[in-house]
Amino acid sequence: MSQPVAKHMIEAWTAQETEHLMQWLEEPENQCKLQKGSSITKRQIISKTADQIPTKPSEKVGYK
Repeated sequence: MSQPVAKHMIEAWTAQETEHLMQWLEEPENQCKLQKGSSITKRQIISKTADQIPTKPSEKVGYK
């Protein structure tokens, strides 16, 4: 009989997911979106970033 997997283990970020997030954030065009006065809201940035990591909900991406 297999043991249940702890919830925090399911939601843990893999190295690949973290790397993908960092690569997206390092792109110059995406860095411009993060600048104050860019007319893009934090919620929009989180949504666009979460689109790049479909294995995580936007809430988790925003927290990360």
